[in-house]
Amino acid sequence: MPKNANTQEPLTGASIEVDRIRKVYGSTTILNDIDLDIRAGEFLTLLGASGSGKSTLLNIIAGFIKADGGDVRVDGKSITSVPAHKRGLGMVFQHYALFPHMSVYDNVAYGLRRHGFPKAEIPGLVADALEMVEMGHLGKRRPAELSGGQQQRVALARAVVFRPRVLLMDEPLGALDKMLREQLQLEIRRLHKEMGITFVFVTHDQEEALTMSDRIALLEKGDIVQLGTPEELYDAPSCRYAAEFIGVSNIMTGSRAGDVFTDTRNQTTHKVSGGAADGTVLMVRPERLRVSAGQVGPAGHENALPAIVSDCVYLGSDRTVHVRTASGEEMVARTEVPRTDDGIQPGVPVTLTWNIEDARVLAEEAAR
Repeated sequence: MPKNANTQEPLTGASIEVDRIRKVYGSTTILNDIDLDIRAGEFLTLLGASGSGKSTLLNIIAGFIKADGGDVRVDGKSITSVPAHKRGLGMVFQHYALFPHMSVYDNVAYGLRRHGFPKAEIPGLVADALEMVEMGHLGKRRPAELSGGQQQRVALARAVVFRPRVLLMDEPLGALDKMLREQLQLEIRRLHKEMGITFVFVTHDQEEALTMSDRIALLEKGDIVQLGTPEELYDAPSCRYAAEFIGVSNIMTGSRAGDVFTDTRNQTTHKVSGGAADGTVLMVRPERLRVSAGQVGPAGHENALPAIVSDCVYLGSDRTVHVRTASGEEMVARTEVPRTDDGIQPGVPVTLTWNIEDARVLAEEAAR
């Protein structure tokens, strides 16, 4: 709760139902009958590459874009025909859109005045909103006197000053540098927990999505290819696209027969369990691979693949070992930096090993 709002209880977020939402521009389908249930009070991220439809979906929920089919409901009530300014949803854009001639205080107060809030209530509401984003001490400054991160905090304050039950954010950190982005990721996550409202966040940055979200909806070409927690998307991707978009993946292609996967490029077989029964992709994350000098791996691992080291990159406590298999495929392992020389260096023959539970068989494409 904001420090100046001791008498206010945290808000309860609203649920959002996206029911068969469709959007078409000319001959191009942007959203293909999207269904999505967003739980009250959760932090849900719409993640995807440019052109996946994530921002279009957010703007349809906000009311800035009209869908060509389907319905949007908030707490079970349709808002599809409700104008954007009457939906009661907070919105934060990538570009702050602050009034340059107004102070921080007046930027936040502007909407309250425009909507006819009682004059006596406005100072308290603005103070609470600025306190939530730790900008209360800069209320007299103008946007040009603030850093990019501070301006984005003001934009957040302006969105939450109405105390909406839903806050929509369209790549709000996209214009910031890496360090500031990471700082504000934690700030937005804290704000979500304090307010208790529903956050819907759009980004193309998978690390940002993993850091902030309760659940992630991964979009590709107008479809949701996977919906789940960050852990589910990372550890159990639904298809090759999800595996390659979230984190770094080592991919082998081939076919599965029971508990054996045949890597057709390297002409090797590997023991598998779980995953897609008829999957054609075997995924192993870099941190799950072990690298041993020589062509024989250590005992205790069910699977092995010979390779040649092409590069080693020092990362402090960790290192990445880049290798090339007999077929020419590039793979990467992430391991701890050894205390003594283990002989792993460019040009050295090595063996990659992993256990059954460290790999996952995937479908080439997700069910649409």
